[in-house]
Amino acid sequence: RHYEPHSKERAALERVLKSVAGTAQEIPCWIDGREVRTEKSVSLTMPHAHREKLGQASLAGPSELESAIRGALKAKKDWERTSARDRIAISLKAADLLATKYR
Repeated sequence: RHYEPHSKERAALERVLKSVAGTAQEIPCWIDGREVRTEKSVSLTMPHAHREKLGQASLAGPSELESAIRGALKAKKDWERTSARDRIAISLKAADLLATKYR
């Protein structure tokens, strides 16, 4: 996408940025399908306006990383049992969401 001045893409982006400004979120780690909040976190700001805080993101430590690896290995077994047709459909849906709704 292109975000030239006065384009509809830029206007949509500006609306979203305005709606999230000043509404700091607490962002957890997601490990094995669960929200995990940690004591250590990092502050997130808008890339073009560093004074605008978007939230705090939990930082994973060694124990969270071990849990994430165990969860990923468990998910790998399920993924390997998924048919090629279903894997393709899932991948295409993820690509579509990343290119549109979650861009």
